[in-house]
Amino acid sequence: MTAERAAEERIGRVFLTRVIEPGDDVAGRWLRLFGVAEVVRRLREGGDPLPGVNGTRWRGLLARAAHAEPEADLAAAREAGARFVCPGDFNFCGHTLCCPKTCCGGEVLCCGRVVALLDG
Repeated sequence: MTAERAAEERIGRVFLTRVIEPGDDVAGRWLRLFGVAEVVRRLREGGDPLPGVNGTRWRGLLARAAHAEPEADLAAAREAGARFVCPGDFNFCGHTLCCPKTCCGGEVLCCGRVVALLDG
């Protein structure tokens, strides 16, 4: 993966932590089927719901997406001396640090709310 694509994926995952609840199995399926970039695009652009959600839930996700500012979240984390970790990073939890579920293989956002690790 190129550095540019890795940066885009990180921003996408930060965005998803603002939109999708941790442990959401339906969203995990979306990530496996479509990838981070496509799920983010669909949530940002709206349109027809992704598979497995009704119209009410989709509208709620789109409302969250409209207010997500992942770049600002990353800047706030940096300012606080923290960093966002995601699948592929050395410190990504691998489902042992933060949750009892065993779905953290980068597919499900069960650890998505562990947005930052404090350095130091």
